[in-house]
Amino acid sequence: MIRALTAVTVILGIVSTIALIVMFGALHDISVDYASAETWTREGKTVPDWVPEWTACELEWNAIEVGWWLLAAFHVAFFAFLIVRHRAGRRLEGLE
Repeated sequence: MIRALTAVTVILGIVSTIALIVMFGALHDISVDYASAETWTREGKTVPDWVPEWTACELEWNAIEVGWWLLAAFHVAFFAFLIVRHRAGRRLEGLE
């Protein structure tokens, strides 16, 4: 059980690190390009015809959403790993 959780934790740790890098890039791109119809509407303005669809940054927002779920999975697995390892350590201490 501990080996399986260790493997899952290491894999999710690597994936979550990559997700952090992707999310940073996505947020940076959003900060530069974001001009969705929602933004224009919130400002009380009509959306000009010249605003392209890609300025809504849908791919970037999806990358952030997936990244957050990967980070959450990593932290749940890591917390479970710590609990299982702690309990296994207690069992081993009782044998000595």
